[in-house]
Amino acid sequence: MKRQFALLLFIVLFGLGKINAQTNVSGFINANTTWTLAGSPYIVVGNALLSQGFTLTIDPGVVVKFNSNNALQIDGQLIAIGTPTQRIVFTSNQPSPQPGDWAKLHFSDFCVDATYDAAGNYVSGTILKYCDVLYAGSLMWGSVDIQQCSPYFNHCRIHNGSWNGINFNGDHLTIDSSSIKNCAKRGVYYQGGHFLMRSDTFYSCAEGALHFIHTPDGTQSRITSSYFRQNYGAISWQNNGLQQVTIQNSVFVYNNGPAVVSLQGQRDTIRCNRFRYNTGGPAIEWGDMAYPHCGGIIDNNLIEYNVNQSGPSVFSIGAGYYTGAGDTLFISKNLVTHNSSPGNSCSFFYADLYGNTTRCVQIYDNVFTENDGNSFMRFWGQQNNDPTYDFLYLKNNSFINPLCTYEFYNDIPYGSPNLYLSNNYWGTASTTIVDTKIYDYFDFANQSVVYYMPILQSPIIPDTLCNPFVQPPSSVDEYGKSGSELELYPNPTSDDVTVNLATYDYSREGRVEVLNALGEVVNMYNVVNTTTVQIRLPEDAGLYFIRYISATGVYATRIVKK
Repeated sequence: MKRQFALLLFIVLFGLGKINAQTNVSGFINANTTWTLAGSPYIVVGNALLSQGFTLTIDPGVVVKFNSNNALQIDGQLIAIGTPTQRIVFTSNQPSPQPGDWAKLHFSDFCVDATYDAAGNYVSGTILKYCDVLYAGSLMWGSVDIQQCSPYFNHCRIHNGSWNGINFNGDHLTIDSSSIKNCAKRGVYYQGGHFLMRSDTFYSCAEGALHFIHTPDGTQSRITSSYFRQNYGAISWQNNGLQQVTIQNSVFVYNNGPAVVSLQGQRDTIRCNRFRYNTGGPAIEWGDMAYPHCGGIIDNNLIEYNVNQSGPSVFSIGAGYYTGAGDTLFISKNLVTHNSSPGNSCSFFYADLYGNTTRCVQIYDNVFTENDGNSFMRFWGQQNNDPTYDFLYLKNNSFINPLCTYEFYNDIPYGSPNLYLSNNYWGTASTTIVDTKIYDYFDFANQSVVYYMPILQSPIIPDTLCNPFVQPPSSVDEYGKSGSELELYPNPTSDDVTVNLATYDYSREGRVEVLNALGEVVNMYNVVNTTTVQIRLPEDAGLYFIRYISATGVYATRIVKK
């Protein structure tokens, strides 16, 4: 009987202890330290600080929980690398977690920066990979607060914070294949330096997905292949916030706010993106009346089904401030269709010209069709008084907007240069009808004259550099509804790929599709009562899309074949 009691006592003391194992942490971490799965969960019961010169390594699957207002500060090097099936989780220690339950992950100016090779691949330094940061932000900086440090984020989720997702003030920030979702403030509040954001998702950020302030020359900065949904504005700036930045191959859907993408317009590039079903402002705001800037490229974008009840739904462009060579804004090869600005112009251009440079704005090879507003395009502003001044080049576009009272509304005052808009298609070959579609001196004598002859006899077909005009093969619209990214590994790959269904509430019956960059299905696998699927990509290297379709939803992600 005593032996049985001793055995029972051993099970209670050691067996249950192992099941409920946890490690309390606080104070200084003054040695190279590893947080293991055996010691998980780690409970931050008081503020913890990794000292300069030391490395904290966190193993896959470890859960780190924080008591109220507590933080983990990194003055050394953090190596937190999980896996698709064993993510590292930083979260609340409350039984029913809520946004703002704990403070933040704080990376100070002493932390070890991430380094990269010539191809941009991570080599060393502070990294968070397959990590989740949940329910933080209580001290009003961000769930992740970075001061003069450059960590690397890969396949991370920063969700349900009570302030900004990431507050960044440093030299360089790379966010790769990550998700920032349900932020009470901004997804990323960015001050200074360069950045690279690729294949990221920004979803439901209450004050905007990305906000840039006091950012210097951004020639190395890119936002590519990312997805913006249901944010209060996707990208915005203040105080010289963006310069020489490229936004490319991204999708903006169901955002609401003063503008979807607002740039300062100093040689920025917006190329091959999709703007759909956004409300409350223009799809693209480029400078403004207070800061009218030329210089940049807006090309090969699809802009459709956007609505603004109180202003332009497509473009709001402040152009004209001349600072040097290259200060021409090129708008070309865009498809703009089914946008609505009731009682207003769908596109508004403000020009306040300085100097005597020519062709500040060039608009060509675009298709503007089936938009609804008082006018499709309106130009306004006091112009240079030189009658030979050719500040606007607008040719080889198609204007086919029968729901608009005017296709082109000239609000430039009499005495400024007349406008020459030859070689455009106006939906008809009849000059009598075209006259009614252009508002100028002949409608109100205080305006300048628009000369539009000769006219094109048929619509143009834009020769695009990319193909944003078809349904994206990544099914980003459906992906946004699911709120989750399909998990697969390895990525990139040169061989077979494992698609993991175990972490999703799937019906376990459906199909996995492999699509090429044109959205064509090149392979298909049926799914019946399984949690993983092995697939093979085509022989050719490049970007592919993996999509899973079942009764419970559609999930998708991108993969690179090496």
